[in-house]
Amino acid sequence: MKKAFKLYAAAVVFSVLLTAGPAGHAVAAVSFKNTDLLNIFNDSKTLYGDQDTLGKRINTIKNYLGTSATALGMLSTLDADLRKLEASAKTLQSAAVAAEAIPQAREKAGKIKASLGASLKEITAARIRVDAIVAKTEPLRLKLADAADKADKLGKALYIINNGFVKKFPRVAQAAEACLASLPGNTRACADPNVSKYAVKLDQALVDYDKAVKVLIYTPGAWLPSVDFFNPFGPELAEIDSLRKQIEALYDRVEGLSNKLSGLNTLVNSSFSFSFPYPTLTGMSSYRVSIGFRTIMDGADAIEGKIKSVLSSFLWEVLSKLGVGGYVDSLIKQANNALNVILDAVDANINLGLPDLAALNVFEADELKLEASINALKLPSVGMDLPNFGLPGLDLNLGEIEKMFSVLTPNGLDLKNPDLCKNVTYGCK
Repeated sequence: MKKAFKLYAAAVVFSVLLTAGPAGHAVAAVSFKNTDLLNIFNDSKTLYGDQDTLGKRINTIKNYLGTSATALGMLSTLDADLRKLEASAKTLQSAAVAAEAIPQAREKAGKIKASLGASLKEITAARIRVDAIVAKTEPLRLKLADAADKADKLGKALYIINNGFVKKFPRVAQAAEACLASLPGNTRACADPNVSKYAVKLDQALVDYDKAVKVLIYTPGAWLPSVDFFNPFGPELAEIDSLRKQIEALYDRVEGLSNKLSGLNTLVNSSFSFSFPYPTLTGMSSYRVSIGFRTIMDGADAIEGKIKSVLSSFLWEVLSKLGVGGYVDSLIKQANNALNVILDAVDANINLGLPDLAALNVFEADELKLEASINALKLPSVGMDLPNFGLPGLDLNLGEIEKMFSVLTPNGLDLKNPDLCKNVTYGCK
């Protein structure tokens, strides 16, 4: 029965087309009559696919770790936002205190100062709280980012093994079959069992290799780390992101008020002017007088006294005849118009309260558990230069495999090489 099967198998012609060679070019179809070479071709394809699946699993881990690191980075961003908000709130507080010195602005500035008083304490407390959280999570974020980088290198190493080693097997099978096909019938009959002797060993190495890879795919155990200790897409991170946006909105409100009240302080230190005509020997000229805002806010008498103090007796006499009161009224109107523009833009009832910080609770409650999980995170190393490529459960004799490659394809793997099968007889005449 076994003999009959062998005769039947030998009589069957298997046609296989390798669609891309090492350089990505199409190669000629090879018809396999030697079933052991065909097994190498098929089993190497299976191994390549399984190892590619393992590489994709590792790539998923890499993406998860990278996303987790980015997610934890939101806490650092939140901390920076709170620091920025705290500084802006302190600037607003100073601006409100200064604005209270202006009688017309006193009511609005007082409201803002009162509202900000309680909020600033909350902002500072929140900033201190997030400082403490980030002091613990930032080192963890860096470890996650480092682990993501290692996972990336692991995936790339598997890719190199697949394309630098596993892909040789189907090319060896094709080249050997091509050389067998080039032999005369009687010589081929002699050469086939000699080729099969090596092909069976190579195929067994492939099968054993694939078993080890399948174990790593379906039951990776301790070789590939579990990354279910942290969910970067969980509701906690969504809440942190929402909190960050609310704090940014509060910062915009505080900064806006601060800029407007700072405009009041600029106004306090500004001056308003008027000009009046006076006679000279050559005709009429114009004299400009500038009075500070603070003096204008003190009333008409203060303005008039200031004007008199800066003019000569001659110019004061000229201005008195023109009517000092009209010029004083003009200064008051200018100052009030400028003040009203600023005050109308100031919303004293704006919400300066800090949003709810409950989203931080989970990071304080679970930070020790998260730290322990991340510290325990270990990723393996694989590479062409490591024994068995660093894959557990694998026992490859690479030197022996390379020798068998040389026996089966002594002139290389280029199917287009006209000398591919030169002097290749596999020990037969």
